Amino acid sequence: MAKISKEKQIEIRDAIIKVAKHKFVDIGFENTSTKEIAKEVGIAEGTLFNYFDSKTELFFEAFAEIYQDEIKEYQGKFDLSENMTEIVISYFHKTFDFFLKIPKSLMMELIIAMIKMAKNHPDRFKKLLENDIVFMDQMNDYVALLQEKQFISQVDTRHYAEIIMGIISFEFMMYFYENTRTKEQMYSNIKIKLDILLKGYLN
Repeated sequence: MAKISKEKQIEIRDAIIKVAKHKFVDIGFENTSTKEIAKEVGIAEGTLFNYFDSKTELFFEAFAEIYQDEIKEYQGKFDLSENMTEIVISYFHKTFDFFLKIPKSLMMELIIAMIKMAKNHPDRFKKLLENDIVFMDQMNDYVALLQEKQFISQVDTRHYAEIIMGIISFEFMMYFYENTRTKEQMYSNIKIKLDILLKGYLN
């Protein structure tokens, strides 16, 4: 890698992520191979590992970009004909759908790998966290809009957004932790809790 320019390194890295994004979405984590990704990019598989330590690390990098793309799609698009619960669940389903296709047995390995990534590549881990912050920013804007239209009573919008994120994160983790829990149960639990949260502030 030392013999090529910084610009070329960035170009190759971006190309790897671009190909990986499409493959992870189209055929899933298990069926995606680093060998095929490298082949499409036009590099050797060993070269790919100069940029990413493992397929798992590449997955999280690609996921961060997919998540970011989906967040941008929702930015500022709040339909007040739908209630908060419907909007949040729709958003969660759209942004995490391909992530939820991963078998639970693999998910625990991915979580462990994510923890390692936080230690070895804090900048990449921070990128994942920044997407969650963007999501909370959007929820903050949505809650503020509901207040402006007097649909809900006055509330600290940031705290409200963080509570929404907390509900989603808890149910998401419990889905993978409990082998018998289904996606339907996870969505149902999120809906019940969001409805309770919203009900407490309706005007």
